[in-house]
Amino acid sequence: MMSSTIFNSLIGFIFWVIITRFFTTESVGFAGAIMSTLGLLAGISELGLGIGLIRFLPDAGDSGNDMINTILTISGMFSLVLSAVYIAGLGFWSPALVFIRENYFFCGIFMLFTFVWTLNPFTGSIFLTKLKSKYILMQEALTGLIKIILLIPLILFFSGPMWIVVASGISILIPLGVALFLLIPKIQSGYVTIPTLKMRSLKPIIHYSTANYIARVFLEAHILIIPIMVVNILGPEINAFFYIAWLLSIILRVIPNSLSNSLFAESSNDETFLLKNAWKTLLTTIILLLPAILVISVLAEKILLLFGRQYSHNGIHVLRVLLFANIPWSINYLFISIGRVRKEANNVIGISVLIFICTVGLSYFLMTKIGLLGVGLGYLTGQTIVAMTVLIIFFKRQFCLNKAVEKSNVASL
Repeated sequence: MMSSTIFNSLIGFIFWVIITRFFTTESVGFAGAIMSTLGLLAGISELGLGIGLIRFLPDAGDSGNDMINTILTISGMFSLVLSAVYIAGLGFWSPALVFIRENYFFCGIFMLFTFVWTLNPFTGSIFLTKLKSKYILMQEALTGLIKIILLIPLILFFSGPMWIVVASGISILIPLGVALFLLIPKIQSGYVTIPTLKMRSLKPIIHYSTANYIARVFLEAHILIIPIMVVNILGPEINAFFYIAWLLSIILRVIPNSLSNSLFAESSNDETFLLKNAWKTLLTTIILLLPAILVISVLAEKILLLFGRQYSHNGIHVLRVLLFANIPWSINYLFISIGRVRKEANNVIGISVLIFICTVGLSYFLMTKIGLLGVGLGYLTGQTIVAMTVLIIFFKRQFCLNKAVEKSNVASL
């Protein structure tokens, strides 16, 4: 999964370097906001069923095919309804993107790609369940290849933000079709992709997935909603500078996310050394992450020059601030992983909601006061507040536990 993320990030980097050279900053800013919106709606439409699929498909037996198709059908239908509602209310939730509603073709494209963005992660969940991670790499490679190939007609014949979205959407749509109609039938006996509604097959998933779904929606939303806020408050041009800096800073999350996910996987069966391993994970994360942050911060101007001089001039300071926000994020995500191991759903949800409130709230407030840099400062401050809160609560909890153990030992004497 880590290699897949790195490959995807590299292709994305090349794609946006070329896009920013041939498209206006306004088009880039609008496209970034639209794709963030697609990701947000897809995350909501997933309904938490992906993680349930990983957990229950191996034991589903003959009902496995019905489980897969029912999940795809429900999430797909929900995504179409949600995207239609979003388009209808664009004047309320995102006035800057209201031009989508004024063009029937754009409306159809938006709904189609919300559907595609929603279904795509399920194929990865199925491949993981079947221990076929090579298929995830194949799908990512095909996506990257198509995305790069589509740059040629995109640059030569089209202009405007929706065509950037179309290129990205087609690059996901084709591999999704390959996965659903060719690859999954190879590894799931008797499987045929067909709309299905057999709710009985989802009974074990619904309860299990609810808490994970709530936490995941807030975790994804705090990333995806900020570019939408920026385009509506500061405008598409400023959002172009922010979006590129945002993408570059988030690439580094592969380090803390991968290490914390490994901790979750390793400790789920045996919690004996959970805290000891957690501190090792945090130390390893900082050792790997801090040098990367410092190197990119030093080279920030030259890296952004690849996208264009105006991106370097306007985005360098917010990029540096966003890079350092990865440090408190590492702490927050580590404790989310600890909560998942301990099955402390309320703690996982609580941290996720607090991250959303603090980062989005402070980014919005400081954005309205000092502009683009305020977005980065608000995000960094929000992540830091949550990290400090989580650490204080953790050490207080450990102190109380140690006191209780001491009292118990004294009483036993």
